[in-house]
Amino acid sequence: MTARMEPDQYLTFQRPLTQLVTEKLLIHNDNDVPLAFKVKTTAPRQYCVRPNAGLIEARSHQEVKIMLQPFRVEPEPDYNCKDKFLVQTILVSDPSVQEKPINDLWAHMETVAKDQIQQHKLRCAYVPENEKEAPAPAEEKAPEPQTAKEEMERASDELQAMQKKIQAYEQELASMKKNVVHQEPSKGIQVPLHVLLMVAVAVFAVTYALLSSTKQ
Repeated sequence: MTARMEPDQYLTFQRPLTQLVTEKLLIHNDNDVPLAFKVKTTAPRQYCVRPNAGLIEARSHQEVKIMLQPFRVEPEPDYNCKDKFLVQTILVSDPSVQEKPINDLWAHMETVAKDQIQQHKLRCAYVPENEKEAPAPAEEKAPEPQTAKEEMERASDELQAMQKKIQAYEQELASMKKNVVHQEPSKGIQVPLHVLLMVAVAVFAVTYALLSSTKQ
């Protein structure tokens, strides 16, 4: 592990949010060599990060201030903030690289050691005044597995629905044939070609579905 974050999951911003709110992030370097860091966010216009990049000496830490810009109107109490932060870190053991300006340092490391860059994601939460704990994420309830009986009932319902569709197509086809029989021979068959094609495709699709269901 190249770096340790505090907090390590949520950045909490206390209401009211119609004024500037600052949250502190501590990046700990528990290694024996300097550590470069860079902070990114999905909402750069909403937050001001100082510093947003730098070099942390060995066995030291860096405090990063994250300032949430004021809202014009206070968000609803149940507002779910979806903003996220990404902290990238990498160990820098080469003294000549350590002396580079931070932007040049990162450009160099992304070129020669991109696979060594570590990433840590943080979520944002808006909490009531004087409260620091972020709300626990709701656990999604897994769907209950269906029993064999329920599976058979579902398959039976689907089969009945397909049979009804076939009956409807058969009635429509019989009606079309009846109309053809009553037409005068001189006029010939007047059934539109696209209608016959649609009926043929529908009957084929339903028949194929029935055969597949029977095999299962």
